[in-house]
Amino acid sequence: MNVPALGGLMRRRDVAEFLAMSVATLKRRERDDPSFPTVVVISERVLGYRTTELLEWVATRPSAVPNQAATAAACAALAAKRLRAIR
Repeated sequence: MNVPALGGLMRRRDVAEFLAMSVATLKRRERDDPSFPTVVVISERVLGYRTTELLEWVATRPSAVPNQAATAAACAALAAKRLRAIR
């Protein structure tokens, strides 16, 4: 994935990869989320996004892992439980 400098443009497939979602999910986000950055027409067949708008949008999103320490502890406990079950 090629992430341009701030002020640059990112193509739709690069944005989907950057956000770890499929292009179909990205299109759904464009359609359903009014806070999502607007599409920029790069050429007749190429669409993209302004990098600055995209990064601002990402910064406003709630974290998927609000408490990483608690999540790590839960994962460690689950791993220990599975290890005991194997023995």
